[in-house]
Amino acid sequence: MPKINKTKVLWSMMLLCVSLIPISQFLSVRIIFLTFLFAVVVDRHSDNVNIIFKQSWDILLYLSVLVVGLIYTQDLQTGIRVIETSFSLIALPIIFSKIRNFEEIKMRQLFFAFISGITAASALSLIGALFEYLNSGDKNSFFSNQLTSLIDSHPTYLAYYLISAITFGLYSIYYQKGLGASFQTFLLLTLLFVMLMLTGSSTIFIVVLFVFSFFLLKYLLEEKTEQQTKVFILIIFFAIFMFAYNLFYYGADNINNDSWERLGLWNSAIEANPNFLLGVGTGDYNLVLNKYFLDHDLNEFAKNNFNSHNQFLQVYFSNGLIGVLFLLLLLGRPLYISVRYQNTLGILIFFPFLMYGMTEVFLGRYQGVVFFAFLHQIFISNHLYNSSSNLPMKQSSIL
Repeated sequence: MPKINKTKVLWSMMLLCVSLIPISQFLSVRIIFLTFLFAVVVDRHSDNVNIIFKQSWDILLYLSVLVVGLIYTQDLQTGIRVIETSFSLIALPIIFSKIRNFEEIKMRQLFFAFISGITAASALSLIGALFEYLNSGDKNSFFSNQLTSLIDSHPTYLAYYLISAITFGLYSIYYQKGLGASFQTFLLLTLLFVMLMLTGSSTIFIVVLFVFSFFLLKYLLEEKTEQQTKVFILIIFFAIFMFAYNLFYYGADNINNDSWERLGLWNSAIEANPNFLLGVGTGDYNLVLNKYFLDHDLNEFAKNNFNSHNQFLQVYFSNGLIGVLFLLLLLGRPLYISVRYQNTLGILIFFPFLMYGMTEVFLGRYQGVVFFAFLHQIFISNHLYNSSSNLPMKQSSIL
């Protein structure tokens, strides 16, 4: 009987994990857990602990704040659920530590697996919306929460996935990194972009504008190839469509603008925090914030059990300024590395998380945690591999 190649099995499981992230939260969390269990028995090299620490010291600091926050929290059950939700932050570094020689080709394979997953998720959502529309005649079936009901995904998180997939696709075509400027490729990117617009997230407008501006300025200031010209034309088309869609969706009366609601939530999280240094505790954010809502006649907020809708304020509220410091370290490490080594894709991928953090608590759900952990480990692992191999970490690589 031939011997099983554990490394290949682990890599296949990793690709499956990544492809399932956009499709099913139920399946992906279980596959990641199985991959984690498999990874811990693949090998036991003496340097594994050292590798894991190098890949995840910023994650460990952030998680330590959440764990300490359990000490002074009243709702211990909720606090433990928060830690459980953050499981993939430490599980993925352990899995990635078993993947030796994390070169560019492996990064591409993971991104391509993710794109296949987000394409499948988009197709399923559109098919489900079409059936719903045919049964009910409700055009809202193609928008926001109703659009993603079949795959049981929050549209905001699906928008994160779509933006990253589109960014990687544009980058790969523009720099000729594995994707050609074929009709099929542009058709796929168009499908993903239309899906992105239908999710109805207002934050995506700023994020997409940032990504588009980079490629447009790059094209205008440098020498051009035929492939780059095609990308330029596609982005112009996307930009026109985006502005027209936003004008239609929000309209003159701006009925879909919830900025007033967000401001109220942000102000509540700041004023309800009794301890600016430590916060209310990892598990008490709902308990304390809802009490504040009720005490200040913000009954609609309490009824909907809203959080602060701001990742930075949410951590400030639950774990204080210390928590915010380690959150900035967690978000800033891959972005700093990308800026320092002129890693264009890393900047384009991680800068949007700062925008997401201003309007959403993206680390408050498994969908956001696992996606950030996945991206974090891809770029950190590749950086460490290039550093240990003395490879140039400039624009010539995917980072």
